[in-house]
Amino acid sequence: MPLAAATVASAAAVTMLVVPVGAGPGLREIGLPPGVSAVAAVSPSPPEASQPAPGPRDPNRPFTVSVFGDSIGWTLMHYLPPTPGFRFIDHTVIGCSLVRGTPYRYIGQTLEQRAECDGWPARWSAQVNRDQPDVALLIVGRWETVDRVNEGRWTHIGDPTFDAYLNAELQRALSIVGSTGVRVMVTTVPYSRGGEKPDGRLYPEDQPERVNKWNAMLHNAISQHSNVGMIDLNKKLCPDGVYTAKVDGIKVRSDGVHLTQEGVKWLIPWLEDSVRVAS
Repeated sequence: MPLAAATVASAAAVTMLVVPVGAGPGLREIGLPPGVSAVAAVSPSPPEASQPAPGPRDPNRPFTVSVFGDSIGWTLMHYLPPTPGFRFIDHTVIGCSLVRGTPYRYIGQTLEQRAECDGWPARWSAQVNRDQPDVALLIVGRWETVDRVNEGRWTHIGDPTFDAYLNAELQRALSIVGSTGVRVMVTTVPYSRGGEKPDGRLYPEDQPERVNKWNAMLHNAISQHSNVGMIDLNKKLCPDGVYTAKVDGIKVRSDGVHLTQEGVKWLIPWLEDSVRVAS
């Protein structure tokens, strides 16, 4: 699959809720957590060209974490409680991850990915250079486990050709967000249960073996970068090695994929410790 071109124009595009064309009745808005309206999810980003050039870091500023990723990361930012001593900068985009410019299947529907998803290389590069964070946090992988068209045919993670493309995009992402020398932390993808087929089976994107393949790819990619580490979100949310909606008596998932407000409040102290130690 040819890599999509990343242009300055893409970086200047408005960051918005991406709802792919073709979502039929009964399919919840793609990647949108339950109880969150589409209007609330739209988050315009000023054109990158209008942003001031990065200056020296303020030594007295809070510990700064730039967050990049999809709707799982977006939910974390949306429900973020007060974090004294920390500043989390939200660069997440619902419905967008690393794979670019291909049709995909989600909850049994065939959908077209919007062009807004394709500009992440230039956008992330500009954002991490502007933020000058202490840590860059990358939360991706949900959209890498769905069925997708690659080189004219349907495929998925586990296919050698598609895996080579996924790995190339992942390596590019790690290089971009770590380009300033900042410490990069990547979360594993947690097991999920976004829905069931009429016969009770899981949809492909929720199959644990696909999650395991992505997390193994993450582990291998991270080993090739001295400034990149892993945060095992899968183990934290699925301590018994299988999907669960509750951990420590707290409902942590709202729809089988996204975090609840209570789940975020429970998770944040652990996440703060994880990124602080990483730096």
